[in-house]
Amino acid sequence: MKGLTNPPQESLKSEHNYVLLTNQISILLSVLPLIYIALNVRNQGWARITYPVLLQPALLLLPVLFNYLGFATISRVVISWSMPFLAMTFSIYNKSHGYLGATNTPKSKRRNYNSS
Repeated sequence: MKGLTNPPQESLKSEHNYVLLTNQISILLSVLPLIYIALNVRNQGWARITYPVLLQPALLLLPVLFNYLGFATISRVVISWSMPFLAMTFSIYNKSHGYLGATNTPKSKRRNYNSS
């Protein structure tokens, strides 16, 4: 019965490694949008899609907070579902606001690709 109350040392070590791996993935995924924002602003200026991407690093750091609070299982679910959820959210956002609206080009100077 003692084995049920005290988990083996190997189990604790592997759980610690899994938490570290989740934190590393979370930090990497939160840095990538910041690189995108910096390059996008430098090359094209502030576009409409850049503003919601500013929230992405904060959302991708939630697993680190959950791991800190001791909710390792919740952090793994969040890290697994965060990228697909955010990709779907940004896709719907971009499609609902129109593709040509993603640039800073005034409407009067945009090319009309639909006319023949």
